[in-house]
Amino acid sequence: MSVHATCLLLALTSVTAAGSAAAARGQAPLVDLLRGANAVNATAADAQVSELLRVEVLGPRDTLFVGELADVALRVWVESQFARDSLQQISARRLDAPMQVVAPWMETHFRALDASDAAQGASIALGDRIVTARRLVEREHAGARYLGFELRANVPVERVGELRLAAPRIRFAYATDFRATLIDDREPQDSRVVAVDGALASWPVVALPEVGRPLDFGGAIGQFEARVHTDRDTAVEGEPLRLTLEVRGSGNFGAFAAPRLDRESEFRVVGSLAQPGVDHLRVTYDLLPTAKRVVQTPRVELAYFDPTPPGEYRRAVAAPVPLRWRAAASAAAGAGPAGALGHEPGSGMAAAGSLYVLAFVFVVAPVLLLGVVLWRWRRGRKSS
Repeated sequence: MSVHATCLLLALTSVTAAGSAAAARGQAPLVDLLRGANAVNATAADAQVSELLRVEVLGPRDTLFVGELADVALRVWVESQFARDSLQQISARRLDAPMQVVAPWMETHFRALDASDAAQGASIALGDRIVTARRLVEREHAGARYLGFELRANVPVERVGELRLAAPRIRFAYATDFRATLIDDREPQDSRVVAVDGALASWPVVALPEVGRPLDFGGAIGQFEARVHTDRDTAVEGEPLRLTLEVRGSGNFGAFAAPRLDRESEFRVVGSLAQPGVDHLRVTYDLLPTAKRVVQTPRVELAYFDPTPPGEYRRAVAAPVPLRWRAAASAAAGAGPAGALGHEPGSGMAAAGSLYVLAFVFVVAPVLLLGVVLWRWRRGRKSS
């Protein structure tokens, strides 16, 4: 009995210890190996290892425009056999790409992958946090195969002149001598920490062209599409109609003005709310019909500058939504059945009414007046 109890106690102790170790790994510092006391910094003898990892910083174009969000890619290439045989995990929190990217501009303006791309991505350290990088197609260089990982950032271009991004640094740990233990069959014996620096990246920045700039241009730079929808398909006289504009695409969302509709002759804007997001702009307009009859929503256009060569101003046009018209309830009740149906008197009825009035003025009225005069004249003669 005591033997079974002892075995059970040992099993529970082992499970508890394993759970505690797992929890500790989950809360461990992200890059503890890179700053740990057991890691030995790389020496000049490790220079050849640095050649097994390359860093690229790519901009969208050779020239940028002030006001845009520059889509900048940072790519890390590592020789595949070296990655498989020598790279070490840099933390108890296991990474698909056990490297740390140090680039303040990337950390500040990092753009996360969407859900579909993230599912196929690779975890990597960006500063002191874990992000998901896009896996690139392997490429060959100097007779060797390289694995690629890509991070992207939307960097704001704020002034004319030059955009300069500090050189990124990639830190990783590797070993060449391993031994098998009870815990790990590849425990490193000669860990080294290596830092590989990329090159400083810069691009010239110019102002947006004045030629061809629309009067309603509000600062939108990128590629955009627009569409609208309403809260109902019937416009009622005297009642506000809610129109929602959705602008999507790639560009400097949050940095440009929403399209204005106050120049519309058939509607009056009684309220609007703009809600910019990372990759969209949503604008809600409350519109009051001012015309006697409307058949569709206003035409909404966003003037923007497309920076892709040759660089030109364009318009994202949202097609109007067809509407059914209905007169106000009070007006319909006062106008009778015809008014309730929204009918107006025909031109023939108006013309007939005018003829009756003319006939009365020029024919009936003179006859009646002559009759009154003759009656009074005859009455006067009789009395005399």
